[in-house]
Amino acid sequence: MARWLGAFLSLVVATRGLQLHDVSEPQEEWPLRDIFLIAGQSNARGRGHAENLTDQTAPENMLAWMAQRDNFAWQRFQVGPPAYLYDGLALLQAEQPNATVIVPKTTWKPFGPELAFGRELAHRVYGAGPNQKKENFGIVKVAVMQTSMFYNWTSAPYASLQQSRSADTEAVSVKTTSDQEQGFLFTRLVAEAKEAMTSERCENRRCNIKALLWVQGERDSQTREDSVTYYQELKNLVSTLRLALDTPDLFVVVAELIRGIRGSSDSNQQIMREAQRNFTEGDMYAALVTSHGLKTDWDGVHYGTKEQLILGERMAQKYIDSFAATPAEYS
Repeated sequence: MARWLGAFLSLVVATRGLQLHDVSEPQEEWPLRDIFLIAGQSNARGRGHAENLTDQTAPENMLAWMAQRDNFAWQRFQVGPPAYLYDGLALLQAEQPNATVIVPKTTWKPFGPELAFGRELAHRVYGAGPNQKKENFGIVKVAVMQTSMFYNWTSAPYASLQQSRSADTEAVSVKTTSDQEQGFLFTRLVAEAKEAMTSERCENRRCNIKALLWVQGERDSQTREDSVTYYQELKNLVSTLRLALDTPDLFVVVAELIRGIRGSSDSNQQIMREAQRNFTEGDMYAALVTSHGLKTDWDGVHYGTKEQLILGERMAQKYIDSFAATPAEYS
């Protein structure tokens, strides 16, 4: 497998809790019905620094689909544990047991938009209000830095595969797709989402995929060719994902491309933002989160701690305003 997978693949983080309400029953007994997908490149993966947080706690009812060497399982979410980079390494070891993997020596605890997003959902949807049921909710995250829509995330190979293979064949092949193949990350996202939504932890072994949080585009803005094809690629990705997960009303929250990205032209960036806006305006189950006011870190590409928290809050607000049920419906 390619070297970048071991260093940069992040398929969610682990967990720990913050009590947001008076607990009357064990968290383990609360049902898990709803799952949220987070996908994209490095700003989805996250460059927030936990050490810069005044509060590192996460919602106690927020679960993460976490790599366990030879499989995946739900764990309580915690902010960027030392095992954060281990997710991708565990995936390597599970699929290539004899692979030599160098584990980075770091105490850095990174996080992405999932922390603030999860806090908002826990507080406003899953258990804080007097008319709300106390429920768990899950995060499945597939995010790799420096990856493009054109090559790594394109859904075309997966869609073509479905036309020529049975469902049983797909279940086997989807896990063994090489990371060197075009569309590998889309295929991986589908595989992890399907496995997570039918896991034993889900109520009646069937969870609902409620939304996709899409944070990606910096790499594609580097070339005019990739910028002008982005709209159609994004549209294809969403439609293929909805079909693959049998969720035609899957809501999609798109994070608008950062402004002033170092390494790409202003004209390409504008094309990308227009593509994102046109997609969300033309899809009744999609919404765009603005990047206005968000500043990049020192490298001119990535969001830091403050911006990741703001981005997560904005994405949660957009989801709640656009799609989530009202508190009365949780009574």
